Amino acid sequence: SGHFGQYMCQAGWQVVGVEPARDAAEVARSFGFTVFSSVEECSAQINRRFDAVSLLNVLEHVLDPVGLLQSIRPLMDEESTLVIRVPNDFSVIQECAYRKLQGKPWWIAIPDHINYFNFESLVRFLEPLNFEVVEMFGDFPMEMFLLFGDVYVGNPEVGSQCHKKRVAFELSLPVELRRDLYRCFARNGLGRNCLVFARPTPLTQS
Repeated sequence: SGHFGQYMCQAGWQVVGVEPARDAAEVARSFGFTVFSSVEECSAQINRRFDAVSLLNVLEHVLDPVGLLQSIRPLMDEESTLVIRVPNDFSVIQECAYRKLQGKPWWIAIPDHINYFNFESLVRFLEPLNFEVVEMFGDFPMEMFLLFGDVYVGNPEVGSQCHKKRVAFELSLPVELRRDLYRCFARNGLGRNCLVFARPTPLTQS
């Protein structure tokens, strides 16, 4: 609904948004930047390449993630950056917590989430679509709380307490230490979310 776009505008970026949901698009437009209903509409009306394209918690929702990336690729040049965040699902630590709780796999969120990624599968997904991953970050692996015995699944009050502890932990660390730690998490497949930065590679000839 445009809050990230608003943040980037305040940081000095020229921002264009894509949002097919009409109500959310209207909220986003209220922040003062152009919002298109589709990538195709954006491509037809914007005659330039973008320095950065962000898909924050998008790919898990769309019917055709391959088609979406293929439609975005022509809007980028070799110096552009693609930023993707998706939930880190079916990860090793998630499987450990699942075995400990012996319940249903709580991260399967039908019908909201129709695609599921982790770090390994996200890299495999991007490579044949002409994107090279140049940086990866995890974030705090919330499943650690489940392994500690703080069962937030189905318990909103416990979940709220765990969230506050995570925030307190992150804000207590120097920024560079936190980034280095979360790079390490990504290399080991850890983190509740995958945050990936990728660059376009030359398009393969068919």
